[in-house]
Amino acid sequence: MQLAYKVNLGQEFTTVWIRNDRKTIKFSDERCVICEGVEIADMPGLQYCNLLSGVFQAVLGLRGFKGTTYQETCRALGDPECMWTTKSE
Repeated sequence: MQLAYKVNLGQEFTTVWIRNDRKTIKFSDERCVICEGVEIADMPGLQYCNLLSGVFQAVLGLRGFKGTTYQETCRALGDPECMWTTKSE
């Protein structure tokens, strides 16, 4: 995931957290370049840089991983970081 992120955005995640059972991984970026300078106040729940969830899902699928990836927080909506979660089935 780190490599896919670096290739697409030119930087690494700020943090990566892996649950002990290794079934949940959280990736965050406090400097998401997609959201930089974007402020969305009138569309709660919108995940501006959600397209990265699809990129992560595709990378995981190519590696044989079965699960889902979704965005939890988004800087464009005022959150302190953009965060994506990947959960295995």
